[in-house]
Amino acid sequence: TAEPFARLYHLQLIPDDRLKEQNWGKFCGKTYEQLRIDPKFHHPQQQNWSFKPENGESYYDVYYRVKNFFSTLMQLPDDFSLLCVTHGGTMRIIRGILEQTAPHSYSPDVPANGEIWHVQSFQPGIAHHIDIWHFGTPILHPM
Repeated sequence: TAEPFARLYHLQLIPDDRLKEQNWGKFCGKTYEQLRIDPKFHHPQQQNWSFKPENGESYYDVYYRVKNFFSTLMQLPDDFSLLCVTHGGTMRIIRGILEQTAPHSYSPDVPANGEIWHVQSFQPGIAHHIDIWHFGTPILHPM
């Protein structure tokens, strides 16, 4: 997903596993219909953060690896620019870190496919602003 952006803007591409989507373990590759009828997939919503599929990750697991990524960013110069490409679940965790609602909750809004965020400050808990674009059309959502 990141390769077209890297080529277009002449950016160095540095894959980082800390930004990958949640590993759904035994549920990977299944359709929503298959998951709907699998009793092992269903769990109370209040257990979302601790629910860990067999051979997979919980939201807590994703939170801690994304939080580790943010710790690395805090060591970079203030004028450093970065383009991150990731998936919707990971983006929800990132937003929760920025808004200091994670690891206990996150935005109920699921990022749309192809959604682009421009974050002017990435320090957790520091006032920030997120501009959201979707397929070239800006949808401004000040945060």
